Amino acid sequence: QLGGADIGQIQLVDNFDNQPGWVGSEALYTNFLTVDTGSTLHLNGLKLYYYKGRIDGTVLEEGGSLVPIDWIKGDANWDIKVDDSDLNLLLAGWCIGTQWDEGDFNDDDLVDDSDLNWLLTNWTYPPASSSVPEPASAMLLLLGMIAVLRRRKK
Repeated sequence: QLGGADIGQIQLVDNFDNQPGWVGSEALYTNFLTVDTGSTLHLNGLKLYYYKGRIDGTVLEEGGSLVPIDWIKGDANWDIKVDDSDLNLLLAGWCIGTQWDEGDFNDDDLVDDSDLNWLLTNWTYPPASSSVPEPASAMLLLLGMIAVLRRRKK
């Protein structure tokens, strides 16, 4: 967050080469970005990607760019695929989670069936060479796990 109670100014500077031998501008990533009224963010030629944000202040691109990212609903750990690790996070946050990384993909402050639907809709299947259960078997297993979780809550 830039600003708030006081006005803030930040100028991004790339003083370290993260990719030696590569020519071009490097990029920065953040999950949440807020630039409050009166505050200024100087990108100074760099690309800044962000997942969620509010920009009420000034962004000076100066050859750079501010790029919002539309994350895949179901991707709880932000690794650009929806898989078992995301399902584990959703199940751990079932009926108690309120954040994206706990499985709340529709921002209603509750991890429930609708979030599970997003995860299943965007499921990333592994390559054909992988040894994994059939999708129908995996779905039956998932439904059984949900039934057990619901039974515990009652």
